[in-house]
Amino acid sequence: MHAEVYSFGLKFASFYDEAKRSLTLFEEARKQIECVKLSGAVGTYANIDPRVERYVAKKLGLNKPSCATQVLSRDRHEEYASAITIASSLIEKVAVEIRNLSRTEIGEVEESFSKGQKGSSAMPQKRNPISSENLTGAARMMRGYLLPILEDNALYHERDISHSIVERVSLIDMIELFDYMLMRMARVVENLSIFPTRMEENIQKTHGAIYSQRAMNALIEKGLSREKAYDLVQPLAMNSVTKGMEFIPQLLENQDILKYLSPEEIASLTSVDYYFKNIDYIYKEIGLK
Repeated sequence: MHAEVYSFGLKFASFYDEAKRSLTLFEEARKQIECVKLSGAVGTYANIDPRVERYVAKKLGLNKPSCATQVLSRDRHEEYASAITIASSLIEKVAVEIRNLSRTEIGEVEESFSKGQKGSSAMPQKRNPISSENLTGAARMMRGYLLPILEDNALYHERDISHSIVERVSLIDMIELFDYMLMRMARVVENLSIFPTRMEENIQKTHGAIYSQRAMNALIEKGLSREKAYDLVQPLAMNSVTKGMEFIPQLLENQDILKYLSPEEIASLTSVDYYFKNIDYIYKEIGLK
């Protein structure tokens, strides 16, 4: 069931806002993992001057840990891998949204489809969002890689080698997979076809029932209790949903509602601009204006 009117631009602005948070997480995680370890066999500087570690860290542009054992604690790797996985979940979120918006019943967007491309070997009419489907699967793989890395911190007596195979496979694969996901999603968004006319058509599919909250609020502003206003509006909205009756004409024919709202006030309820009056404020808060 449709909710109120929403902005396609705001949908992607919210993705951008989340991407900024993911970038902050990733940058912080890099500080933890881009760290030198030159404090001797078990981290006590028994056979090396601490100044060597500071010098090498500065020379290589790396950070220096305040404490280490035979290895750097693997909470650093956990944080880094988690940051990548969280960012990949955003890519999955965008991919799933594109997949749903591409469905025949909605049809508001479509991935780029080149001349001669085949959507199905059996059904020539198919034009599937294959990149978004691929990225959804990639995100599942990413979460699978994360789990063994989260198991790596508890090492026997500061270090065994159980973490070694995990990091040689999972961590390297995660980095390469994340790069692939970023590049592929960038291409999807850059070449995405958007169909505003279909969006406008979809707004009308509830026969105006999406304006029911506006009608209810207008009645409340006229002095009705919320419960009374809800009880007046809900049956009319249900008629629109279940019987295909237009919502606004029902309001105009309802004598109980006309006691409080004029025909002009009722007609104004369908203004889509009402829902976008504070969009610029949100964009400014996100940092897009």
